[in-house]
Amino acid sequence: LIPRVLDCLPQRIDHKSLLLALHMAAEAANPYFRLGYNSLGAFATINHLHFQAYYLAMPFPLEKAPSKKMVTTASGVKISELLSYPVRSLLFEGGSSMQDLSDTVSDACVCLQNNNIPFNILIADCGRQIFLMPQCYAEKQALGEVSPEVLETQVNPAVWEISG
Repeated sequence: LIPRVLDCLPQRIDHKSLLLALHMAAEAANPYFRLGYNSLGAFATINHLHFQAYYLAMPFPLEKAPSKKMVTTASGVKISELLSYPVRSLLFEGGSSMQDLSDTVSDACVCLQNNNIPFNILIADCGRQIFLMPQCYAEKQALGEVSPEVLETQVNPAVWEISG
């Protein structure tokens, strides 16, 4: 999904583009159809705004991880942290509308972007669940802090790898 393709937008989430991705997930009307997003610095494959679509007829491990509610926003969006999952992740769900959910996640993403913190997003359950994963692998790799065993796998942990 390439929002406003003729505008050649950089790989940065904005409110309208994330809402478009949620609508696409909802229109697919299949819980096994997901959309993923990799920010710059979190293994984005190309430098123009895009989301990747993926269909797998089973839940990803990320989707099955237990979570603990942290807060519910005034608009009803529940924000939880994942527990017992190897990558720190937040789960956003609910809200009075898809717009509320999208705005809450977009605000978090814009904050991360403005602070140069890479992240990945998984949009699941027909757009009703959004997983946000702040990313530090590329930075640790550049600093030489990743073990040789992990580097030997030659796997860059982008959204699909992190999701399981």
